Amino acid sequence: MNNTVFIRSKISIFTISLVRLLSLLPFILVGIYLNTFKINNINLFAFLKPLTYAFVGLIIGVLVNLIFTKKNKKDKLSDILFSSFHIEYGVILGCLMSPSVSLITFSITLLILFIISKLIDIKINVMALSFIIIYLITKYTTSFNLVERIATSDKDYLIGNITGSLLSTGFISYLIALFILRVNSSSKTDISIYASITFAILTLIASFFTNESFYELVFINSYLFIFLYVASDSISSSYTLKGVKVYGILIGIITFSLMLITPILAPFIAILITSLFSTVIDKLSNKFLKKKLT
Repeated sequence: MNNTVFIRSKISIFTISLVRLLSLLPFILVGIYLNTFKINNINLFAFLKPLTYAFVGLIIGVLVNLIFTKKNKKDKLSDILFSSFHIEYGVILGCLMSPSVSLITFSITLLILFIISKLIDIKINVMALSFIIIYLITKYTTSFNLVERIATSDKDYLIGNITGSLLSTGFISYLIALFILRVNSSSKTDISIYASITFAILTLIASFFTNESFYELVFINSYLFIFLYVASDSISSSYTLKGVKVYGILIGIITFSLMLITPILAPFIAILITSLFSTVIDKLSNKFLKKKLT
C-alpha cells in the first residue's frame, strides 16, 4: 500500500467478506439474547426468528453468485461463492431487518436488486439502496422499527439493552467489531470512524439546544452499525486515504441533516448519495489536500 491509495482488492473478496461476517458475531449474539431469551422465555421459534433474515440473505447471495459468475475449470468453489460481496450484503441487510418486514418482500427485493447489480456494472451502494426500497415497500403495509423499545437509561445504550432488529445492540458490540476489522485491515474502518465522530459531534451540539438525549440520538436505529458495515462497502466507497476520511465526514453530516426528517432512512440515504460521488470525492480530496500541504 502506498501513501495515496487505501486497500483495493489485493486482499481477496473471500478474506474481506469472511472477516466482516465473523465480526458480526458480537452483534448477533447480543441481539439473539435481547430478542429471545430476555423477552420470550427461551421460545425456540423466537430464538430462530432473528436469524431468518440473515440466513435468507446469505442464501440469496450464494445463489446470485453461483448463477451469474462466469466459471472456468480452474475456479475453486470458494472463488465462485465469493466472486462478489453479495453474500456479505445479504447477511448484513438481513441482520438490519425489523421483525415487521415480510420475509417474502425482503427475499424478492433482495433477489431482484442483487441480480441487477450483477448484470449492470454501476458503482452504487447496493445495501443502502436495498434497505431504502424494502423500507418504502414495508412502510405502506406495516410499521418499520429498527428499535422496538427505547432504552430506560444511558447504560442500556452502552451494553445494548435494547430490543428490536438483530443488530440493535450497544456501543460495546460496536467497539469489539470495530477492533476486529481495524486489526485485520481488510475493511475501510476510517469511513466508520470519521462518520461516527462527525455525527456524534453534530448531535452533541444539537442536544444542547434541544431536549433530546444525546445517547438516544447517537445510538438509536443502529446508526453506528450502519456506518461500520454499510458505509464501508469495499466496492462503492472511496478508496484513497484522504478520500475515505472526507467520505466518512460527508456521511456523518448528511445523516445528521436528514435525521429529523426521516430518522430510519437518514444514514442509508446519506450513504447512497455519497457512494454516487465516491470517485469525485477521491479526486477532489487528493487534489485539494495536496495543494493545501504544499
